[in-house]
Amino acid sequence: MSCNILIIQAKTKGRLRSTFCYFIKKSINSVNGTIFLNLPTEVLWGNGDKISYVYDASGVKLAKYVQKNLLSNAETTYYLNGFQYSQAAGKGNQSVLQFFPTAEGYVNVTGGTAFNYVYNYTDHFDS
Repeated sequence: MSCNILIIQAKTKGRLRSTFCYFIKKSINSVNGTIFLNLPTEVLWGNGDKISYVYDASGVKLAKYVQKNLLSNAETTYYLNGFQYSQAAGKGNQSVLQFFPTAEGYVNVTGGTAFNYVYNYTDHFDS
């Protein structure tokens, strides 16, 4: 399977600012980002789908909004101090905890009260 990729490099005053990979088969129309933090704020696809990101002043991601087929936000993900919540449209606007960090890895929430521990095994070099 071949993958056609076009790499776009954005430059400002002779300095490389950003590199974007454009997957031709996915038909991404544009990627808009912040100037100072060099982070994407919006990704637009040819079929009308859109992903928007919200960051705080230091560049920490706070939220991701996914819009499908020009509908209102189909799915929203909130990132709060390592805790990740998901909110799907049409489910009463209830945010559901997806996972949260622990000292050894993270806890993946698989149901209302069910969860799995996921451990990250590292050596003294953190690799």
